[in-house]
Amino acid sequence: METRKVQLSGGTTYTVSLPKQWADEHNIDSGSVLYLYPDDRSLLLETVDDGSERAKTARIDISQQDEQPIRQSIRAAYLAGYDEITLLDHGGETGRRRHVVTTAVDRLCGLEIIEGTENTITLRNLLDSDTISVRKSTLRLQLITLAMFRDAVEAIVDSDVELASQVSDRTSEADKHFALIERQFRRSLSDLQEADRLGCSRVELFGYYRAATHLDRIAGCATSMAEHVDQFQTPLPATFSRAFQEHASETKHLQERACNTVFRTSESAESHAIVRDCTRQRKAIDVERERLFDHEDSSVASSVNSLFDYLDRTVRNARAIAEVGVRITIDDAH
Repeated sequence: METRKVQLSGGTTYTVSLPKQWADEHNIDSGSVLYLYPDDRSLLLETVDDGSERAKTARIDISQQDEQPIRQSIRAAYLAGYDEITLLDHGGETGRRRHVVTTAVDRLCGLEIIEGTENTITLRNLLDSDTISVRKSTLRLQLITLAMFRDAVEAIVDSDVELASQVSDRTSEADKHFALIERQFRRSLSDLQEADRLGCSRVELFGYYRAATHLDRIAGCATSMAEHVDQFQTPLPATFSRAFQEHASETKHLQERACNTVFRTSESAESHAIVRDCTRQRKAIDVERERLFDHEDSSVASSVNSLFDYLDRTVRNARAIAEVGVRITIDDAH
């Protein structure tokens, strides 16, 4: 690390000299335009290319890849923030792989197939960062997750296979919103102007990304709960059903309260209260699980125990979201 002394030039302008070796390594020369980005208590520098933005492009060889690796490659490039992705197939089988590519593209916001030839398929992100609200995307993910959790609980209690299937169908919708949030957060790490285009600081982006990570996991818990409906030929025994509904209701309430702290719609002290309440709720769930050891039907007890396990995981993620709210509260105060 080197230090530089700020000097006053002409009585109206402060100047700072740049080490020539460092400047050469970063292609900075006399006349170069630099973008000064204030970031909390820091001032970051970024070079500007004639005032224009360069699209990030990626070329991926899928000639030897099966279906799953192709989907993973497309998703990875999307999350890494690439604007244009060209898939290369030297075997000339892009037609056969097009269905796989289309399925992967449909699961990602803003990504479209714009061109296809015998050996290439070109994808492009058509969403402009100026039109994206990460806050609204996170809020939308929360609403989807809460709906999935509510319907999963109802499907379990009523042995509703059709409703359980609807919960599973919404998994891709939740994942689609989470992928968009993760993409924009990752872009902000390599492009200092991305946060400006999104209208929020990188600290705020990190908070939304962390909250979205746990919301995505809660959506996964809801999907797993819904998949257990097939294991119950009849509705849950009354004693289990009542306890499950009570704990599920409190768990859902904790999710809502935790997210409110991230969106700054609750008092600052609420974040700490939610963390304590989540700890208390997990202990209450553990008590219910211990009671299952005495149940006469071990298969039923095992299935019900799995349901309480998903509730416990959901509470853990709600607590993690509340802890994000605690950090946001501290940042806001300073």
